[in-house]
Amino acid sequence: MAFYKLWKTVSFSVLGSILAYFLFVYFLDVKTLFWEGFIPTLLIPLVLSSFVENYILNTNRKLNENLATIESQSNLLFQDNQLKTKLLSILSHNLHSPTTSLGSILDLSNKATINPDEFNDLKLRIKGQLETTEHILDNTLNWIKH
Repeated sequence: MAFYKLWKTVSFSVLGSILAYFLFVYFLDVKTLFWEGFIPTLLIPLVLSSFVENYILNTNRKLNENLATIESQSNLLFQDNQLKTKLLSILSHNLHSPTTSLGSILDLSNKATINPDEFNDLKLRIKGQLETTEHILDNTLNWIKH
C-alpha cells in the first residue's frame, strides 16, 4: 500500500513536471538546455507533492480524531438526556399523587360530602404526602446544585 502511494505521488509529480516544463518553454520561449530546465522542474513538484501529501494525511488524521471525540461526546449527551428524562418522569410521578389527593379532598370539603372527622384523617394523610413531596423536591434541588 505504501509503495502504491509512493508510486502515485511520483508518477503524478513526473507528469506534472513534464507538463510544467513544456508549458514553461512554450509560453516563455525559453531556449535552455533540456536537462537544465527539466530537472529543477521535475524536482520542485516532486518535493512539493510530498509536503502536500504529508499535510493532507496529517489533516485527515486530525479530522478522524476530532470525529471520534465528537461521536464520544454525542453518546455521552444521549445517555445524559436519557437519564434526565427518567429522573423527570420519576419526579413528576412522585409529585402528581399528593397534589391530586389534595385537590380531591378540597373538592369533597367544598361540596360538604365529607364529615369533619373524615376530613381530619385525610388532612393528616395529605400532610404526610406533602412532607414526602417536599423532601423529594429538596433532595432534587440539592442534587441539581452539586
